[in-house]
Order: sequence, then structure tokens, then C-alpha cells
Amino acid sequence: MFRRIGNLGNPFRLVVTSLALACASQQVDAGQVATFELTPKPGMGGLTIFQADVQPAFSVVPSDPSSSPLKVLDGSTGFNKQNMTVLLGDGDGVQQLVMLFGVEPSRDADGKLSGFVPILDSNGNPDPGLAADGKVRFSLDLDPNFKGTLNLLPTTTSANSFDLTALTLPPTSPSSPETPSTPETPPVNLPTTQVPEPYSIAIWLVGISFGTARAIRYRNRRPEAVTA
Repeated sequence: MFRRIGNLGNPFRLVVTSLALACASQQVDAGQVATFELTPKPGMGGLTIFQADVQPAFSVVPSDPSSSPLKVLDGSTGFNKQNMTVLLGDGDGVQQLVMLFGVEPSRDADGKLSGFVPILDSNGNPDPGLAADGKVRFSLDLDPNFKGTLNLLPTTTSANSFDLTALTLPPTSPSSPETPSTPETPPVNLPTTQVPEPYSIAIWLVGISFGTARAIRYRNRRPEAVTA
């Protein structure tokens, strides 16, 4: 179950981008999941935030309302899975996926999300985020009736720091052991458009080793433009 916690602000803005080369696309049939691999660009390390627009919007839907729609797959390396957080923002005709590595949402005095803060270990040291040689293989649950091409379009900042490719994995086993993959990144040209703040955001605090996730959902009463 989700726990509603009132009117919270939004620490990031949903923007539809036109980064054809950065877009990762995958053709799926009804009832399947989409699978992708995320890696830092050469020379980049210690990355903490990845944001991507989901096209078509609202295609990503958790198969279980209490669980994250994103599942980390075998073969993922270079980050602390216990300190990974998944956010899914739904707005007026737009949906955005956010992955946090070693940071977590923070709130201001009014309880609104105001940004992100590092997660500290028992000695007070910050989590290093996604390592330069790390990779995140993941699947996304989709609307069971969705059939067609799912596009993930990284925002400008994320496209400058990450490489994202679609993977071809056995469709019946999203959490199966590592399997040879074939990148698929056909170009997609979409117009650059500023869109409203999301009306609701779901946050999953993922504990992969325990096979569980805790979810929090909140709804904005009015849009607030906050730059990432």
C-alpha cells in the first residue's frame, strides 16, 4: 500500500527532450516487461541521479501497487543496491522515471521535497554512487495491455552523463541470470517541450537483497517549477 503524506513539492522538472541518439527504444508485446542497461559515459563516475521521460506516457505501471516497477537484474555492478531509490512521476500527459544512487529525497520545513541528500554509512561517509565501471541492468513493468515501442529519453543532464541501451532478454524471466544482450537504440525524434510538474510521484526505497521495496506516494495540489 502507498502512504499519502500530503502536499509535497517536486525537486525535479519533467521535460520532454529531443535527444535522438540518447533515446533507448524497445518493442514489446502485451504482458511483457522492457529491459535496459544504464552505464556511465567514459570518464564519468560517482553519478547519483538519472532521469528519463517515458514515451508513451503512463506505459510504466507496477505489477504490484506496493512494489517498484523497476527490478534490478543480475549482472548489475558498481553501486550499493540497498541505497538505490526509484521514483516514478506522473503529470499531465507526461511520465518520468528517476533512479537515485546513494542519495535520497530531502524535505523542507513544510514537508515538501526540496532536493536530494547523500546517504551516509555508519562512519559518516557518503555513498559513492554509481562507479565509473558500473552498470545497471533493469526491467520495467508495463501496463499489461501495452503493446508497441517503449521509449526512454534521458533528460539533457542525464544524457551527458549516462549511456542507456535496450536489452533483449528472455521475455518470461525478468530476473533471470545474466544473459547475452543485443543493444537496440533506433533514433527517435520528438519535439522539445516544457511540460507541467507531475501531479503525483511514487517513491520506492529498494532493498534488493531482501527482495522487497517500500513505497511512498504523494500528490501535488498545484504545479511548482523547481529546476533540477
